[in-house]
Amino acid sequence: MMGTLLMSLVSCLIAISQASLINRCDLARVLYKEDLDGFEGYSLTDYLLSPNLLSTISCAKKIVSGAGGMKNWVAWRLHCAGRPLSYWMTGCFLG
Repeated sequence: MMGTLLMSLVSCLIAISQASLINRCDLARVLYKEDLDGFEGYSLTDYLLSPNLLSTISCAKKIVSGAGGMKNWVAWRLHCAGRPLSYWMTGCFLG
């Protein structure tokens, strides 16, 4: 478990150093296409992902499938859990 969290942190740090700007709706479309909407009971707005989307999506699905679910991400627990997040999807047409 600690190894997974450590690898996630390292991945985030690498992603930050190689960050690029992506439109929120473009990101939502990619996440939707990769079947993250409703995955393990979480909506698209629950996912906080790095710009390296394909490997991050795979990693996110593994972590969210675990016992702690999305709660494994401290930032999600602190800033997203229990809060209305649907405004991040306003104006995004996913289908």
